[in-house]
Amino acid sequence: MKDFSKLVIILGGPGGSGRSTIAEGLAEKLNLRRIYGGGIQRQICLEVGYGDIDKFSGKLKFNEEKFGKYLSEYVPKHPEIDLKIDTKLFEASYEGGVIIESMNFAPIIKRLNLPYIKIWITAEEKERARRICEREQKFGNIFSIDEMIEITKKRNETDKKRYNSIYGCDIFDFENIYDFVFDTTDVPKENMVSEMIKIIEKLIQ
Repeated sequence: MKDFSKLVIILGGPGGSGRSTIAEGLAEKLNLRRIYGGGIQRQICLEVGYGDIDKFSGKLKFNEEKFGKYLSEYVPKHPEIDLKIDTKLFEASYEGGVIIESMNFAPIIKRLNLPYIKIWITAEEKERARRICEREQKFGNIFSIDEMIEITKKRNETDKKRYNSIYGCDIFDFENIYDFVFDTTDVPKENMVSEMIKIIEKLIQ
């Protein structure tokens, strides 16, 4: 296997694409750090009160629909949140040996012409919605696939508008931003990481 120890790998893609599964697996297999921009957003989301009350612990728990409201209602009024997260991602990239999971970092890197690997991960809409519904059930949140499709559409529209206003770019223009597009629709979950490693090996030849 090639030496991945100094690489900076940026993974973008919509929810339910398998992005987090791949990022976690790559970090373990390649012994790289993982920085999850969305995870930082989710933590802030709960800290400012966007979530459901867990009936057992009494604490706020994550909810995909409430997260969408946080992104559309709260974050636009607090642009310092995105800038704070970007600073963390830049600091991690300068150190190297990291997988950065973020929807907006690759467009910034593309504009700066930095030599980082940028991969967009996607899947068909219904499959992505099914995966998110399955994940939400673990939190006790029940959605139909059609409901989740609408929730994710609204969230993507919000993200696109917000990042365009901040950075002047379309985060979904993956064909012009990313080095490779990996469609996981028909890829078994247990094979996603090994397939991704093959892609990365080809990109660094």
